[in-house]
Amino acid sequence: MQQPEPDFPLPYPPEQRPPKKVRQRYKLFMLFFIAITFVLIGAISAYLWTNKSDTTGSSDKRLFTYYYRDGKTVLWQGVEPFAEDSPAFVNRVFDDLTAKYGTSYFEKNNDWKIVTTLDESLQELAEQQLAAQSEQLLKQGGHDAALMAQDVTTGQIVSWADGTGKHRLRSKTEVGTLALPLVYAAYLESTDANADTTILDVQEALPGYPCTNTSRYEEGGNCLQNFDRRYLGQITLRQALGGLRLAPAAKAMATVVPDDNSPGRIDSMNKTIQVIETMMENDNGFSCYHPQVDVTTLAYNNDKSKEETQCYLASSHGDGVFASPQDLMRAYTVLANNGKQLPQTSLLKVELNGKVVDEWKADGGQIVEADAANIIGDILSDPEATYMARRSWFRIGDNGETKVSVAPGTTYDGSVASAVMYTPKYAVGFWAFGTPGGTIKGFSDTLTLPPTSGWLTAAQNE
Repeated sequence: MQQPEPDFPLPYPPEQRPPKKVRQRYKLFMLFFIAITFVLIGAISAYLWTNKSDTTGSSDKRLFTYYYRDGKTVLWQGVEPFAEDSPAFVNRVFDDLTAKYGTSYFEKNNDWKIVTTLDESLQELAEQQLAAQSEQLLKQGGHDAALMAQDVTTGQIVSWADGTGKHRLRSKTEVGTLALPLVYAAYLESTDANADTTILDVQEALPGYPCTNTSRYEEGGNCLQNFDRRYLGQITLRQALGGLRLAPAAKAMATVVPDDNSPGRIDSMNKTIQVIETMMENDNGFSCYHPQVDVTTLAYNNDKSKEETQCYLASSHGDGVFASPQDLMRAYTVLANNGKQLPQTSLLKVELNGKVVDEWKADGGQIVEADAANIIGDILSDPEATYMARRSWFRIGDNGETKVSVAPGTTYDGSVASAVMYTPKYAVGFWAFGTPGGTIKGFSDTLTLPPTSGWLTAAQNE
């Protein structure tokens, strides 16, 4: 009887076994196949391990990406918070972040998306204005310049074209006559004065100015001197500010505290400085230093230090008093915004690994009386009060419908020339710096007003 076929394979009968060489090749093939399989599994596992995210969602790589205000256009990107080749504004933004969160917060390996307030088209406009003035800058003995602009209605910085040193807009520089509108704002804030209040423009003894020799300073004079060395007697505050008269500003500063009997009118001076520093959001914003101190060597974020000294009446017209351009812009936007302060900001939004951790919110309050701020703005936009021959600086728009307040700035030694212009929408400032130990030659307005007016006009058209 024939047996059925088995349900499972049986060993080869001895006479049917494959030859020994064939069996060895088969074993080698299987070993090779198993080895390749293990190698592939190991490679895939290693790849997945090195590219995995942890349970918190944090990447094991660190990347900082700064964007323009649209949140799409990259301003700068790097594996460090900033670098030597990064734009100066990136340094400013990161300093604002670390002031809020501390440096250790950004030392972890994470993916940071930082949306700044910088407007790409307005930033390009600022850089164009600097480039357009480069030839005039050299012609007048300057060697560096910077421009920044701020949205008055939000406090957001929209343009930041810093100088070659990258910290020009944050470093303290001599204020010059940009101090005058701020001094008069403090005067209006603290007294019953208005634009028609009369004030003396005469050369006489003042605290710190005994006035026994009316010669020029370089000839040994010790009297406070107007730029044109003319004195008009009784004039209105409108004429004093519009005409850039220095002697009346000193008198105004000395009387900010009514019936001030303090030695040298120190109380009035300090009250003026307090008001200005409140406008600047910086209680170290308006500083005087000992004569031997080289202020250019001080850090741009210098706190109050032993190098500082009491300010006197020369600070009323910005002589010997120092402030950073960014702080001056803070103060001028208060004037432009009817006395209301909206904190200056460089940030709109911060995302950590795709999650929003910080977002800008409008916040502010009235810190200077609206009447005081509006009087200053009205005087600075009055072409009949100004000493300037060119009236077109004071209006922009197709039909000249927008008033522009113009504050020219110059230092007595000519080391810095500056200007701030503002409308209810934007404030823009320009600073030109002479060579170390040198001066800006000629009429400073020819250097400072074209770029500020040019930026403001183009921004208004946008």
